[in-house]
Amino acid sequence: MQRLIDRLDVGLSTLRKTAADVAELQVDLSHRMEVVAEKQIATNVLIEEIGIQRADADVQNTQAGIEAEKAAEASAKAAVIEQQAEQELAEAKPAMEKAKEAVDCLSKNMLTELKSLSSPPSGVDLITSTCLILIEKEYKNFKWDRAKKMMANVDQFKQKLVLYRGEDMTEDDVKRLEPFLANELFDPKVMESKSMAAANLCTWVVNIYKFNRIYVKVKPLMDSLEEAKAAKAAAQASLAAAMGVVAACDEKLRVLGLKFQTATQEKAEVEAQAAAGKARLGLAERLVGGLSSENERWGKEIENLRDASTTLIGDCMLAAGFVSYVGAFDQENRNILWKTVWTPDLIEKQIPLTPNIDPLAMLTNDGNNAKMISEGLPADRISIENGAIITNCKRWPLLIDPQQQGIKWLRQKEADHGLQVFQLNQKGWQRKVEQALTNGHTIIIENLQVDIDATMDPVLSRAVYKKGRNLYLRFGGEEVEYDNGFQLYLQTKLSNPHYKPEIAAQCTLINFIATERGLEDQLLAKVVGAERPELEEKAQALQASFQQYKIQLVQLEDDLLERLANAPEDILSDVPLIEGLEATKAAAIEINLAVAEGKKTEIDINLAREIYRPVASEGAMLYFFLQNFVQLIICINIV
Repeated sequence: MQRLIDRLDVGLSTLRKTAADVAELQVDLSHRMEVVAEKQIATNVLIEEIGIQRADADVQNTQAGIEAEKAAEASAKAAVIEQQAEQELAEAKPAMEKAKEAVDCLSKNMLTELKSLSSPPSGVDLITSTCLILIEKEYKNFKWDRAKKMMANVDQFKQKLVLYRGEDMTEDDVKRLEPFLANELFDPKVMESKSMAAANLCTWVVNIYKFNRIYVKVKPLMDSLEEAKAAKAAAQASLAAAMGVVAACDEKLRVLGLKFQTATQEKAEVEAQAAAGKARLGLAERLVGGLSSENERWGKEIENLRDASTTLIGDCMLAAGFVSYVGAFDQENRNILWKTVWTPDLIEKQIPLTPNIDPLAMLTNDGNNAKMISEGLPADRISIENGAIITNCKRWPLLIDPQQQGIKWLRQKEADHGLQVFQLNQKGWQRKVEQALTNGHTIIIENLQVDIDATMDPVLSRAVYKKGRNLYLRFGGEEVEYDNGFQLYLQTKLSNPHYKPEIAAQCTLINFIATERGLEDQLLAKVVGAERPELEEKAQALQASFQQYKIQLVQLEDDLLERLANAPEDILSDVPLIEGLEATKAAAIEINLAVAEGKKTEIDINLAREIYRPVASEGAMLYFFLQNFVQLIICINIV
């Protein structure tokens, strides 16, 4: 009982919590939409700023392009001039290298030897005179003593030769050198025979002079080159400045772009949150609105169950007595037992009992009833009672079933449980029972007589014992392993059997003898099937649909409650679950509509079938008349 209450309460609590969340979600969604609007305005402002900055950047890029063209033009001009100057200077390079080689060939010993001469050989004084002009800027005193003084410090003298720049030679020096150079003795080869130091100095003077003459020739070109380089540098500076402005604009654009990206992301996040909130609100409204009828119905059912929990003891006692003892009686005696004997006795003993309780309601529900009827159980009250007793009893059911209505139902009900049907007079029946005991199958022993084979006693009395981890039962003198899945049904065609008391104690007797009203309904179906087969087919199909609808409705409600019970704490986060609940609810509504439409059709069909009711009623009356007449004849013969 508490499990049923909890089951409904979980579903009801979920619906109520979701309903409470709707108002909160509406407020939250309104706030989020305001934030979305604010983010949209901020984003639009950034877009305008980016547009202005991009236009400025385009202007600066254009200006930078112009400066780049100027710098390229200046660079090209400087390159042409530089190439020309390099070609001209290339002619002076050998002379400069020979001058350098001549200095490099001057050793300290050579110079020491030269300056140690008391008087120079013929022509050597010409060489030292040119050196005095170039190195010492001596234009008057060319005597040997002055020359020796110049070479006093050999290393310093050589270093001065190395550092001397041909470019720095003045035109005055050139004029002064020319007379010396014109002298036939001013020749390195002539000097080699007189002094190697003088020869090398001669080579140096000759080549420095040659270099200077070429350099002077190239000098204007070099000046143009310098001017071109200056122009190039100025153009590159302008370009660098322009590029700096462009870089600054690009940086501003980059910063604005990052801001725009951040703003866009924030806006997208807020929009996503708003969309999620809107979807969440929609889901909540769908859930609450879709299950509104269940909300009210489950609330009432919980109250009814809580009220019923106070009378559960008496209700269970009445239902247990019904299952255990009334099965062997017909409808009239059953009603006498539980209505006029047991119920007043419970009330008299002050045992809590639900007013006007029907024990059948404690044992089954519409879904179970529909399932049993769909399996072939007759739809009359006593047949439903018999089905409820069979599905709830703990003792083996023994059906008193002369019309074989009960066994027909059991055959279909147990068809998927390894069912075997046989009689105790058939060959090999013991082997079949043994296999069913071991494998947990279902067996029906049909056409049972009053005397039952004693071999079945351990089975009927459930004389099961445990040995190790397994269960066993002695059958036919042998120890047989017992499976709890084993199920036994007993059926007899005898209309008034007299079984031994121990059989009544071991089995639950169930009276499946057709009542006159039940037989009348069955005969009506056969008469209509013969006279109006299309009408009866329609009636049977409609009845089958009704039973299936009842089963589906119970299954759908169970599915709804199961889904709600197993839903996550935040049920609105589980969209498939809510969609599944909606689909389940939609199916239930569709079924209810189909049931309502079917009931209208059923009324029309029943009106048409009722024309044949007198024929069925007369047939049922004749059957029971003849049955009672036979019993009367038997009694007369006995007397």
